[in-house]
Amino acid sequence: MRFSYVTEDQIVYHHKECFNIYEMFHTQYTLYKKYIPIVQSNYFMIRDALVEANPVYHFEDIIRKPEEYIKLNDSILYKIEYEDRKELQEPLKKSKEIIEKIRNRKLYKLVNECFVPQDKKDQIIKKDLESLIASYRKGNNVSLNKNDIIVDWQYLNYANGEKNLVEHIKFIRKILIRLIQFKTLFRSLQKV
Repeated sequence: MRFSYVTEDQIVYHHKECFNIYEMFHTQYTLYKKYIPIVQSNYFMIRDALVEANPVYHFEDIIRKPEEYIKLNDSILYKIEYEDRKELQEPLKKSKEIIEKIRNRKLYKLVNECFVPQDKKDQIIKKDLESLIASYRKGNNVSLNKNDIIVDWQYLNYANGEKNLVEHIKFIRKILIRLIQFKTLFRSLQKV
């Protein structure tokens, strides 16, 4: 932040920081690319656990009652996991198994990914892609159906689509920085 200033409600950077700003957006993209599959895997498993627990907890009713909805948080997973009433053991069995897999880090696996060029993305048929993928299974001892597959569409970029983000950032040279420093100092002295 030593080489940045706020002027006219916008952060302005010294021109030599251009490379570092490119690197910042690149690092953000790289971290997202590397770690979002792990986060997404947890998300999908929690979703599946809650769907399996829905017949017991009736989440579709809870989300329509604000006073009940605000009580929902991560503790619902503990509530499901440690539910000990005998009559709820069988309805929550599948949900408990999923939560146990999350706890043991036996997460859903990313099998494959592909990058679709911007000009080709309209040619991809998104409807019932899970069934199409399941139909490509090889070997008779593999049982795979469309419910075993999650197709997740993610649009990755440097945060501004096709546009170059750095073109929207203002840069200044050293002479202007000194001028801004002088104006800031002058304003602060006037207030005293």
